[in-house]
Amino acid sequence: MWDEEGKHYLDLLAGTWCNILGHGHPRFIQAIRIQAAKLIHTGSGVVAKEVRDAADRLGAILPAHLNQVTFLNTGSEAVEFAVKAARIGTNRSEVIGFRQGYYGATLNALSLSEIGRGATYLPETSKIPPIPAPTCYHCPLGKAYPDCQYACLDEWQADAKKHANQVAAIIFEPVQGRGITVPPPGYLNTLAKVAEDWGCLLISEEVTTGIGRTGHWFGFQREEISPDIVVLGKALGNGLPVASVVTTTEVERAFAGRFTHVQSHQNDPFSAAVAATVIDIVRDERLVERARDMGEYLLRGLDRIRSAHAGISNTRGLGVMAALELDGPNVEERGVRIKRKLRDQGIIVDFNGPVASLRFFPPYVITKQQLDMALEALNSAVGDSL
Repeated sequence: MWDEEGKHYLDLLAGTWCNILGHGHPRFIQAIRIQAAKLIHTGSGVVAKEVRDAADRLGAILPAHLNQVTFLNTGSEAVEFAVKAARIGTNRSEVIGFRQGYYGATLNALSLSEIGRGATYLPETSKIPPIPAPTCYHCPLGKAYPDCQYACLDEWQADAKKHANQVAAIIFEPVQGRGITVPPPGYLNTLAKVAEDWGCLLISEEVTTGIGRTGHWFGFQREEISPDIVVLGKALGNGLPVASVVTTTEVERAFAGRFTHVQSHQNDPFSAAVAATVIDIVRDERLVERARDMGEYLLRGLDRIRSAHAGISNTRGLGVMAALELDGPNVEERGVRIKRKLRDQGIIVDFNGPVASLRFFPPYVITKQQLDMALEALNSAVGDSL
């Protein structure tokens, strides 16, 4: 990007983790110009061809059982839709999220999120405690994977299972965006088994991880699990407000006729055309594979920086989402100073104070040369901050 004075910026956040194709991808720009001239909006009584086509695109990259698609505007709205669908479809009231989780800015989504927990203006907090975040790098039980055998889940379940018959769904991020927390291998399978034993739905919240961010089309595909609902946003619109909820025929039938979610821009042909175009470009340019390769390259570079400097506790990531965690005195001040120094050099990153981590969500189209430039600047900024 360039500012009004002509200064160049390398955006390692892809906007708000949305612009997976970078800024100004020519094929994407051409497609939205064509669709804007053709048809933008219809009323709710019409299903445009663009909506059917986009649903088919999603069907081609999702497991076959996930075949009921709704297009919405934002990830927050999509989470809200999924929570309502789960509660109505199961005739149960409780939806359980994770510690350190973030599910959106609307009432139900925010009440499930770490930053909304305990806020008086949100719906009543669940009597079921949130699931501990799988922060193996800071295990609250003092254990280590794989010997732990997911003791954090076992301890939580022992306390929570007395409420199992009230739980409509468990909602999880395949990688938590707040701290870039990557669950250890087998963890998501174990979580899916909990949902199966409790007879509740499993919602994969893929607003950040979906459409290739983790080096898989969807984050849940890292393990062999079958969620009942998948929530998409961010990448699906490449910077435009497009989201989706995809569920099964069984779940759709369970809430059909008892569910209200009607808004002006639900299943708009413009939004659907945007989603279809993004999926086509990601597929045709093999950007899922590129995200995996560039992510590994980025993480190796972050590991080198960690080895070269004190004051860094760990690096972590999956695909093109990664974190470098600081430790020692004045962590927040140092993190902000590093972020500002990089910005002054034309490199945009994020620092999340509560998890003391610099976060990186570059577009999938980023090159090794661009990453090398960013890593060199980061290495210098980290050294200067000590």
